[in-house]
Amino acid sequence: MNYYFITGTSKGIGKALVENLLIQEENYIIGASRTCSIHHPRYQHIHLDLANPKQVINHLPKLFRIPENARFACLINNAGTLGEIGPMGSLEPNRLQKAYQLNTITPALLANSFIQTFSAWQIKKKIVNISSGAGRTPYDGWSTYCSSKAALDMMSQVIACEKQNASSQLHIQSIAPGIVDTLMQKEIRDTSNDRFSNRKLFLELSENNRLISPEKAASRILNAMNESEEVLLDLYEED
Repeated sequence: MNYYFITGTSKGIGKALVENLLIQEENYIIGASRTCSIHHPRYQHIHLDLANPKQVINHLPKLFRIPENARFACLINNAGTLGEIGPMGSLEPNRLQKAYQLNTITPALLANSFIQTFSAWQIKKKIVNISSGAGRTPYDGWSTYCSSKAALDMMSQVIACEKQNASSQLHIQSIAPGIVDTLMQKEIRDTSNDRFSNRKLFLELSENNRLISPEKAASRILNAMNESEEVLLDLYEED
């Protein structure tokens, strides 16, 4: 059996990833988010606020428990937030901290625990971080989102270097899925121009049907996981 641990499974890309993976009977998924919207015999849900550091740390010792006869283990750090949009100097401290926790610190905690748990297991292992093109291109008003995703990319590259040197069976990727039609896009469109000068671009993308569905994004991500060994991938280039 293949075991997937996926964060942010209640909606959007995370939910679509679960639904896609459940098509194959050899896949079992453990999902983590505050709410559960999936009910399936091969899906286990962990009610967890991934932006709450105490909750995340308390769950680490019991999170990655799977049978010893597993063939494959995969962590997909999908949960994320745009955070507060606006120029640095105008951001609310608690929202700033929460965004970095969800986008960067929690994925790092999970990746560290995943590697530690399965280090001695002689099975194929993979970590996939869902990143963003914004982690590779700066946008004014998005300092939190851009920098937190950039940190995720760099963490992925460092882990790749470490595992290459150790001749490990672990592979890691940081995948930017493109511009996906999620609630995050609505947040962007609802932002005032003085908080985000590129708002018009995202309005046009929506009006011209240039956003891809979460289902299509999930399919692309899974294909990329199977077909590429590149650490940093930007699937926006496929559009």
